[in-house]
Amino acid sequence: YEAVARSVKGKELAKAERAAMTDYVAMIPTLLEKSRANDTAGAVAFTANMAASRQKMADLIDEHIAINGNNSDVLAQQTQAKAERELFIMGAAIAIASLLIGLISWFTIRGIKRSLDAIQQAVTQIENKLDFTVHAEVIGRDEIALVATALNRLLDKLRQSLSAIASRTSQVAEAS
Repeated sequence: YEAVARSVKGKELAKAERAAMTDYVAMIPTLLEKSRANDTAGAVAFTANMAASRQKMADLIDEHIAINGNNSDVLAQQTQAKAERELFIMGAAIAIASLLIGLISWFTIRGIKRSLDAIQQAVTQIENKLDFTVHAEVIGRDEIALVATALNRLLDKLRQSLSAIASRTSQVAEAS
């Protein structure tokens, strides 16, 4: 037990318990000799010495049990405090991570909505006024920006085609 005792006091008590046990066990042969020799008075007198040794051993064991109980209580309190700290840290980390994810999501959604709103405004203006000179604002360099750029190229080609048709219509009208 001495090898697993943690505290200095625990190691001292284990050593003292072992010494008391050794002393007690060493008394047994003397008691047996007196008993075998039918020395009842001597055996009874000797058991008083053994009782004192046994009581010393019991007191040491009781003290050791009390110290171990106290050490267990202290260790339980320390473990509880550590668990509460770690629970708080985990809660804080989860809250911070959730906040960070929320902020990233908000900025991402805001950027996507802004890009889509720019395209929608351009398409609505073209639809309502048939104004093919309108261009969609290209925001960023993502897939939505590629769609806005493609829409702008389509509008440029459509405007060129309409200009060419108008020019040829004027030529036909002049020739007639």
